[in-house]
Amino acid sequence: MAETLTDIISKWGQESNPSDIDKNLKKYDVIVDEDFQDEQFNRKFSEGEDRLHDTFKKSLETKIGNDKTSLQNKKDELQHVIVQALTEYFKVVDPTIISPKVMAGAWNTEDKYRFLASQYDRVTGADPRKGEGFSNYAEMIAKTETKEGRLKRSLYARKAQNASKGLEVLTDKAKEIFVRSIPSHLLATHIKPSVEKDYTIKKMVDYVMNDQDTLLNIRQGVKKGKWGESGYEAYGLGKK
Repeated sequence: MAETLTDIISKWGQESNPSDIDKNLKKYDVIVDEDFQDEQFNRKFSEGEDRLHDTFKKSLETKIGNDKTSLQNKKDELQHVIVQALTEYFKVVDPTIISPKVMAGAWNTEDKYRFLASQYDRVTGADPRKGEGFSNYAEMIAKTETKEGRLKRSLYARKAQNASKGLEVLTDKAKEIFVRSIPSHLLATHIKPSVEKDYTIKKMVDYVMNDQDTLLNIRQGVKKGKWGESGYEAYGLGKK
Protein backbone atom coordinates (compact mmCIF):
# COMPACT_ATOMS: atom_id res chain seq x y z
CA MET A 1 0.00 0.00 0.00
CA ALA A 2 1.34 3.44 -0.97
CA GLU A 3 2.34 5.83 1.78
CA THR A 4 -0.26 8.44 2.65
CA LEU A 5 0.63 12.12 2.98
CA THR A 6 0.31 11.74 6.75
CA ASP A 7 2.74 8.78 6.68
CA ILE A 8 5.28 10.69 4.59
CA ILE A 9 5.23 13.88 6.64
CA SER A 10 5.29 11.96 9.93
CA LYS A 11 8.32 9.97 8.75
CA TRP A 12 10.10 13.14 7.68
CA GLY A 13 9.54 14.63 11.12
CA GLN A 14 11.13 11.56 12.74
CA GLU A 15 14.09 11.57 10.33
CA SER A 16 14.90 15.28 10.60
CA ASN A 17 17.89 16.20 12.73
CA PRO A 18 18.84 19.89 12.44
CA SER A 19 22.13 19.21 14.22
CA ASP A 20 23.15 16.87 11.36
CA ILE A 21 23.01 19.37 8.50
CA ASP A 22 24.55 17.05 5.93
CA LYS A 23 22.01 14.31 6.64
CA ASN A 24 19.10 16.74 6.47
CA LEU A 25 20.26 18.15 3.14
CA LYS A 26 20.68 14.68 1.66
CA LYS A 27 17.12 13.80 2.75
CA TYR A 28 15.88 16.97 1.10
CA ASP A 29 17.82 16.14 -2.08
CA VAL A 30 15.93 12.84 -2.38
CA ILE A 31 12.59 14.65 -2.07
CA VAL A 32 13.31 17.26 -4.75
CA ASP A 33 14.79 14.63 -7.07
CA GLU A 34 12.72 14.04 -10.20
CA ASP A 35 12.05 10.38 -9.36
CA PHE A 36 10.29 11.22 -6.08
CA GLN A 37 8.52 14.22 -7.60
CA ASP A 38 7.25 12.19 -10.56
CA GLU A 39 6.03 9.36 -8.33
CA GLN A 40 4.11 11.66 -6.01
CA PHE A 41 2.61 13.68 -8.86
CA ASN A 42 1.54 10.73 -11.00
CA ARG A 43 0.48 8.19 -8.38
CA LYS A 44 -0.94 10.52 -5.78
CA PHE A 45 -1.92 14.03 -6.80
CA SER A 46 -2.75 13.50 -10.47
CA GLU A 47 -4.63 10.27 -9.83
CA GLY A 48 -6.47 11.91 -6.94
CA GLU A 49 -7.55 14.80 -9.16
CA ASP A 50 -8.68 12.34 -11.85
CA ARG A 51 -10.89 10.52 -9.36
CA LEU A 52 -12.19 13.79 -7.96
CA HIS A 53 -13.17 15.08 -11.39
CA ASP A 54 -14.73 11.80 -12.58
CA THR A 55 -16.77 11.41 -9.39
CA PHE A 56 -17.80 15.05 -9.40
CA LYS A 57 -19.04 14.79 -12.98
CA LYS A 58 -20.98 11.55 -12.44
CA SER A 59 -22.45 12.71 -9.15
CA LEU A 60 -23.58 16.01 -10.68
CA GLU A 61 -25.41 14.16 -13.42
CA THR A 62 -27.00 11.74 -10.96
CA LYS A 63 -27.90 14.23 -8.24
CA ILE A 64 -28.76 17.35 -10.24
CA GLY A 65 -29.25 17.04 -13.99
CA ASN A 66 -27.60 17.72 -17.33
CA ASP A 67 -25.24 20.37 -18.70
CA LYS A 68 -28.05 22.91 -19.12
CA THR A 69 -29.32 22.59 -15.56
CA SER A 70 -28.89 25.72 -13.45
CA LEU A 71 -27.12 25.24 -10.12
CA GLN A 72 -28.73 28.26 -8.52
CA ASN A 73 -30.13 27.53 -5.04
CA LYS A 74 -28.72 23.98 -5.12
CA LYS A 75 -26.29 24.34 -2.22
CA ASP A 76 -27.33 21.09 -0.51
CA GLU A 77 -27.01 19.08 -3.71
CA LEU A 78 -23.60 20.61 -4.45
CA GLN A 79 -22.36 19.83 -0.97
CA HIS A 80 -23.38 16.20 -1.48
CA VAL A 81 -21.54 16.08 -4.82
CA ILE A 82 -18.39 17.63 -3.38
CA VAL A 83 -18.36 15.22 -0.43
CA GLN A 84 -18.49 12.25 -2.79
CA ALA A 85 -15.76 13.70 -5.02
CA LEU A 86 -13.41 14.58 -2.15
CA THR A 87 -13.92 11.19 -0.55
CA GLU A 88 -12.58 9.57 -3.72
CA TYR A 89 -9.71 12.09 -3.82
CA PHE A 90 -8.58 11.25 -0.31
CA LYS A 91 -8.83 7.51 -0.92
CA VAL A 92 -5.76 8.07 -3.12
CA VAL A 93 -4.00 11.03 -1.52
CA ASP A 94 -4.47 10.41 2.21
CA PRO A 95 -6.99 7.81 3.42
CA THR A 96 -6.27 8.72 7.05
CA ILE A 97 -8.39 11.86 6.55
CA ILE A 98 -11.54 9.84 5.77
CA SER A 99 -10.91 7.08 8.29
CA PRO A 100 -13.75 6.16 10.70
CA LYS A 101 -11.45 7.10 13.56
CA VAL A 102 -11.23 10.68 12.33
CA MET A 103 -14.80 11.06 11.10
CA ALA A 104 -16.30 9.44 14.18
CA GLY A 105 -19.80 10.13 15.39
CA ALA A 106 -22.83 11.50 13.57
CA TRP A 107 -21.68 13.72 10.69
CA ASN A 108 -24.28 15.16 8.36
CA THR A 109 -23.49 16.11 4.76
CA GLU A 110 -22.62 19.69 5.67
CA ASP A 111 -20.23 18.53 8.39
CA LYS A 112 -18.45 16.23 5.94
CA TYR A 113 -18.38 18.95 3.31
CA ARG A 114 -16.84 21.54 5.64
CA PHE A 115 -14.20 19.14 6.92
CA LEU A 116 -13.20 17.57 3.59
CA ALA A 117 -13.17 20.93 1.79
CA SER A 118 -10.87 22.40 4.46
CA GLN A 119 -8.53 19.40 4.20
CA TYR A 120 -8.40 19.63 0.41
CA ASP A 121 -7.61 23.34 0.62
CA ARG A 122 -4.82 22.59 3.09
CA VAL A 123 -3.31 19.85 0.91
CA THR A 124 -3.39 21.97 -2.26
CA GLY A 125 -2.57 25.30 -0.64
CA ALA A 126 -5.85 26.78 -1.90
CA ASP A 127 -7.02 30.21 -0.77
CA PRO A 128 -10.84 30.29 -0.57
CA ARG A 129 -10.71 34.11 -0.51
CA LYS A 130 -9.48 33.93 -4.09
CA GLY A 131 -12.14 31.44 -5.15
CA GLU A 132 -9.69 28.53 -4.93
CA GLY A 133 -10.36 25.10 -3.46
CA PHE A 134 -13.70 23.90 -2.13
CA SER A 135 -14.36 25.78 1.11
CA ASN A 136 -17.56 27.82 0.56
CA TYR A 137 -17.57 26.56 -3.05
CA ALA A 138 -21.07 25.09 -2.91
CA GLU A 139 -22.45 28.24 -1.33
CA MET A 140 -20.73 30.46 -3.90
CA ILE A 141 -21.93 28.48 -6.94
CA ALA A 142 -25.48 28.21 -5.58
CA LYS A 143 -25.73 32.00 -5.48
CA THR A 144 -25.05 32.29 -9.22
CA GLU A 145 -26.80 31.17 -12.39
CA THR A 146 -23.92 28.85 -13.29
CA LYS A 147 -25.03 25.83 -15.27
CA GLU A 148 -23.80 22.31 -14.72
CA GLY A 149 -21.87 22.18 -18.00
CA ARG A 150 -19.89 25.32 -17.17
CA LEU A 151 -19.02 23.98 -13.72
CA LYS A 152 -17.68 20.76 -15.25
CA ARG A 153 -15.49 22.75 -17.64
CA SER A 154 -14.18 24.91 -14.81
CA LEU A 155 -13.32 21.92 -12.66
CA TYR A 156 -11.61 20.11 -15.53
CA ALA A 157 -9.47 23.17 -16.26
CA ARG A 158 -8.17 23.14 -12.65
CA LYS A 159 -7.13 19.47 -12.56
CA ALA A 160 -3.47 19.68 -13.57
CA GLN A 161 -2.94 22.96 -11.73
CA ASN A 162 -4.27 21.56 -8.46
CA ALA A 163 -2.21 18.38 -8.82
CA SER A 164 0.90 20.53 -9.26
CA LYS A 165 -0.04 22.68 -6.28
CA GLY A 166 -0.46 19.59 -4.10
CA LEU A 167 3.07 18.48 -4.98
CA GLU A 168 4.37 22.00 -4.39
CA VAL A 169 2.82 22.13 -0.91
CA LEU A 170 4.33 18.73 -0.05
CA THR A 171 7.77 19.86 -1.26
CA ASP A 172 7.49 23.06 0.76
CA LYS A 173 6.66 20.93 3.81
CA ALA A 174 9.87 18.96 3.23
CA LYS A 175 11.82 22.23 3.05
CA GLU A 176 10.22 23.35 6.31
CA ILE A 177 11.17 20.11 8.05
CA PHE A 178 14.66 19.50 6.67
CA VAL A 179 15.98 22.98 5.79
CA ARG A 180 14.16 25.71 7.69
CA SER A 181 15.00 23.94 10.93
CA ILE A 182 18.68 24.72 10.22
CA PRO A 183 19.74 28.25 11.27
CA SER A 184 20.69 30.10 8.09
CA HIS A 185 24.15 31.11 9.32
CA LEU A 186 24.97 27.46 10.07
CA LEU A 187 23.66 26.37 6.67
CA ALA A 188 25.82 29.05 5.01
CA THR A 189 28.86 27.84 6.92
CA HIS A 190 28.15 24.20 6.07
CA ILE A 191 27.96 24.67 2.30
CA LYS A 192 30.80 27.24 2.17
CA PRO A 193 33.59 24.71 1.41
CA SER A 194 31.73 23.35 -1.63
CA VAL A 195 30.98 26.89 -2.83
CA GLU A 196 34.62 27.92 -2.56
CA LYS A 197 35.91 25.02 -4.65
CA ASP A 198 35.03 26.85 -7.87
CA TYR A 199 33.76 30.24 -6.75
CA THR A 200 34.88 33.16 -4.62
CA ILE A 201 32.58 34.79 -2.09
CA LYS A 202 32.86 38.53 -2.69
CA LYS A 203 31.62 39.72 0.70
CA MET A 204 31.40 37.17 3.48
CA VAL A 205 28.95 39.10 5.65
CA ASP A 206 26.44 39.27 2.78
CA TYR A 207 26.89 35.56 2.11
CA VAL A 208 26.31 34.57 5.74
CA MET A 209 23.21 36.81 5.91
CA ASN A 210 21.46 34.91 3.09
CA ASP A 211 18.22 33.12 3.98
CA GLN A 212 17.74 29.38 3.56
CA ASP A 213 16.03 29.66 0.17
CA THR A 214 18.90 31.68 -1.29
CA LEU A 215 21.46 29.30 0.20
CA LEU A 216 19.62 26.35 -1.34
CA ASN A 217 19.76 28.11 -4.70
CA ILE A 218 23.50 28.65 -4.28
CA ARG A 219 24.01 25.02 -3.31
CA GLN A 220 22.00 23.86 -6.33
CA GLY A 221 23.93 26.19 -8.64
CA VAL A 222 27.23 24.87 -7.36
CA LYS A 223 26.15 21.24 -7.76
CA LYS A 224 24.71 21.56 -11.26
CA GLY A 225 26.57 24.55 -12.63
CA LYS A 226 23.28 26.15 -13.63
CA TRP A 227 22.46 29.61 -12.32
CA GLY A 228 19.67 30.84 -14.56
CA GLU A 229 19.67 34.15 -16.39
CA SER A 230 20.95 36.17 -13.43
CA GLY A 231 24.08 34.02 -13.10
CA TYR A 232 26.20 33.32 -10.03
CA GLU A 233 27.11 37.04 -9.80
CA ALA A 234 23.58 37.74 -8.50
CA TYR A 235 24.48 35.68 -5.42
CA GLY A 236 27.61 37.69 -4.68
CA LEU A 237 29.94 35.07 -6.14
CA GLY A 238 32.87 35.28 -8.51
CA LYS A 239 34.46 32.55 -10.62
CA LYS A 240 37.91 31.29 -9.65
